[in-house]
Amino acid sequence: MFQFFSTATESKPLPLLPECQACGLLRKCNHGKQAPHRGGKIVIVVNGPTEDTPHGIKIQKKLDSALRRFGISASECTLIPATACPITGGEPKNTPWQHCQPLMIQEIKRLNPEKILVYGKRALASVIQWLWGEPAGLPDYWYGRRIPCRELNAWIFPIGAKGIQVNPKVAQIYLYRAIDQALKQEGRPYDRVPNYNDMVRTTYDVNEIRQTLRLVSAKPITTFDYETNCLKPEKRRAKVYTASVAWLEGLQTKCLAFPMTADVEDAWRDYLVSDSYKIAANLKFEHRWSLVKYGVHVRRWTWDNVISGHLYDPQPGVAGLKFQAFRDLGQRYFAHEIDRYFEDEDEQGYNSIHLANMRALLMYNAIDALAELDLGIMQMYTSGVRSDLWTDNLPLQKYYQFGEWA
Repeated sequence: MFQFFSTATESKPLPLLPECQACGLLRKCNHGKQAPHRGGKIVIVVNGPTEDTPHGIKIQKKLDSALRRFGISASECTLIPATACPITGGEPKNTPWQHCQPLMIQEIKRLNPEKILVYGKRALASVIQWLWGEPAGLPDYWYGRRIPCRELNAWIFPIGAKGIQVNPKVAQIYLYRAIDQALKQEGRPYDRVPNYNDMVRTTYDVNEIRQTLRLVSAKPITTFDYETNCLKPEKRRAKVYTASVAWLEGLQTKCLAFPMTADVEDAWRDYLVSDSYKIAANLKFEHRWSLVKYGVHVRRWTWDNVISGHLYDPQPGVAGLKFQAFRDLGQRYFAHEIDRYFEDEDEQGYNSIHLANMRALLMYNAIDALAELDLGIMQMYTSGVRSDLWTDNLPLQKYYQFGEWA
């Protein structure tokens, strides 16, 4: 799937040690850095301490009141601060949570909780940037969600007090719902944490590609994805560089990614018009390229992750495949090595994908297809469309109800 990026998204390695002098807060701090308050198995990441609580982390009144509504006090929770020093006089420009992030990560890994509640903008920004690998963006993207984090095999519950709800009473209801969902959650998302890299087969062998495509054409449900050098296939130099196809073998997911050459186009065309039901993310892109480049209408489109994402949450910015893959599957952002080639466009709209490492491009293409397949199956199940499908890559099915989002 081709996509534009408005800003550079090159990944930056997380600091291994806290940078305690970088933001200047330590020089103003009267009591030094705050250790996490250990009170119980319920782990909550909060913004940080305040100057009026030099011997502990002050929990905000709204959160404390909400917890007490469910019979829990702050003393029963383990509070982990996103910033170790208190912030006074407004939010600093240098985002101090970035410098304190190693302290938070170290404590969370030491505790190894099954679920983590995240309360506050700085706390949310730090946790999401660590686990997703991308900036969190607006808090409304996350509030009330339940993220099955693969890195920790734990549930992440962002439970902000304010959101898109203008009415504070409505916002409070949403906060109560989020806390209620988090407190009722028991167990880890996965028995075995999936790794997409282990499910991918990349090959240049024409015979293997053709044989696999014949096999995949007979599968009941599949996904496929293109990586191209521009957005519109009608351009004179428009080209499909790689393609990937993913399918189910029982509950196991498999994927093949390969360079698109003239030798495999006839087998690919046969797959496109096969009886296999097909899933995509923004399917108009693959449908248009298939029509222009291979002269066929793709048969049996059955689901579009992006359209479903818009229906599930109509906010702008939350329906993209990479966002949904983390929010609903816990999959870390996987395009950092390839993004810059899509971003680097000439005046005619052609990108520089031809300069990308082919192995990295194929893996990126394959993970796209795997995420599309898993998301599609989860969305069809929770929408009440298909009750007979699930995969080993998804969180345990017991945590979801058929038709819960219908």
